[in-house]
Amino acid sequence: MKDRADTSASAGDSLRACPDLICDVGMHTGEDTEFYLKKGFRVLAVEANPALCARNAEQFAEPIAQGRLTILHTCVADRDGVSEFHVNRTVTEWSSAHEHLGARGGGADRIEVPARALDSVFREYGVPYYLKIDIEGSDDIAIRALRPMPIRPVYVSYEASSFAGAALLFGMGYTRFAVARQREVPQIRQPDPAREGLSVEHRFVQGSSGPFGKEVAAPWGTIDDCVREQVIWRHLQRNNPGQKNEWADIHAFAPGNLRFFQPTPAS
Repeated sequence: MKDRADTSASAGDSLRACPDLICDVGMHTGEDTEFYLKKGFRVLAVEANPALCARNAEQFAEPIAQGRLTILHTCVADRDGVSEFHVNRTVTEWSSAHEHLGARGGGADRIEVPARALDSVFREYGVPYYLKIDIEGSDDIAIRALRPMPIRPVYVSYEASSFAGAALLFGMGYTRFAVARQREVPQIRQPDPAREGLSVEHRFVQGSSGPFGKEVAAPWGTIDDCVREQVIWRHLQRNNPGQKNEWADIHAFAPGNLRFFQPTPAS
């Protein structure tokens, strides 16, 4: 896939749309990054945990050497600088910039890490076609960083931990939403032919984000549909012990942003 980025002055303030780029904010152990690379996209992966960055750099050495993957060691914040980060001692997924979240279970080790605002990152690396966000307690910070940007991703997904994300995105022109329950992700099979990127064989593991964009395995609806589905899901979560630890991702689509992106057909 070739990058046909829009670099014209009208695109706005040094931002360039990169139709072959996906940004994986909250890389963790790389399950999602692996899938995006298989699909033929370049990946900008953001991870605050330095141990995971080192592990992933070794695991993905080949695509890094090929220029297909960049791992950015940083915590997402509302401004560039340095941030506290709390590395959970038992469950790495719970690590967070917020102590009350990062220290759940067996406690956490506090470290200092680089911090970047997401709009600053995109001015350096380009605006992705799809932005995946999964950072404990900071998803809304990442979403708010999109507001001043004249070019934004076509698709955004984030963990359904609050109702604020959908409202923020709706105010930025994201008009279609889908709620994907993550317990169903391992059962999802790849469409043939592919509707995003290359046709690939891939089995999703529990904890991965699953399909994205036109391949999302959940119905698209309005923001009202999204909020209603979230309310139902939260009710089940509170009242069904078997679903207490379940979670869902919200996917958002901004049709108007397609004018900046010209995805190259899979070859």
